[in-house]
Amino acid sequence: MPDPAGVVPAALAITEAADPEALAAVQDLLAAYGREYAPIGGLAFGEAVARMPEGCGSPDGCLLLARWGTEPAGCIGLAPREGGDCELLRLYVRPALRTKRVGRALMARALDAARRRGYRRAYLGTLPEMEAARRLYAALGFTAEAAPRGGAPRILRMGIPL
Repeated sequence: MPDPAGVVPAALAITEAADPEALAAVQDLLAAYGREYAPIGGLAFGEAVARMPEGCGSPDGCLLLARWGTEPAGCIGLAPREGGDCELLRLYVRPALRTKRVGRALMARALDAARRRGYRRAYLGTLPEMEAARRLYAALGFTAEAAPRGGAPRILRMGIPL
């Protein structure tokens, strides 16, 4: 498969987390995500992280797991939403691998999975403190959008047509 995000390191492999071992690795990554970001996102943020896998089931959604060699390196979820949209959820990369293009590769694979499933648009939410993530999303073509009515006030929403 061509790599639209640039050169993917040979040590990196990204698969859909479908078996119990891969799902457990995603849960561990999400727990690390919750520990790192719940202090700035609030209690409800931590609860949303814990529930995330429930909304990403096949065939309309998926959980992607990145491995660096044999070690879990990062994850992202894809969940269906109304009107032909999908939401990308909880992109997380272990801190030691954040300069290795793992996040970029996960985003590219998630966008490809969304296109294959026929979604017309993808969106995500991020926090103001997640500057590197916001730069990555902008580099991939995401633009700022108005938050949905009733949405969390600190969440910055970004979207991209597929």
